[in-house]
Amino acid sequence: TARQLAKLLKGLLCHVNLIPVNNVTGAGYKQSSLQRQQTFVNILSGYGANATVRRTLGADIDASCGQLKRNFMKGDV
Repeated sequence: TARQLAKLLKGLLCHVNLIPVNNVTGAGYKQSSLQRQQTFVNILSGYGANATVRRTLGADIDASCGQLKRNFMKGDV
């Protein structure tokens, strides 16, 4: 959780780069909503940890990180 991560980072000079998981059919993962991502950042910030959510590109054409690998593994390429 965000609180557990923030407690682990307490006192360290660091920046957390959050990378939302890409939706990949058949992988069992689902990207968190923008609101949930921002809540995670806000919790970290409340504990004094700097964090940003990395923007994602290519998801609209199934070309994000993880999506190409999944398509290749399925033989769809």
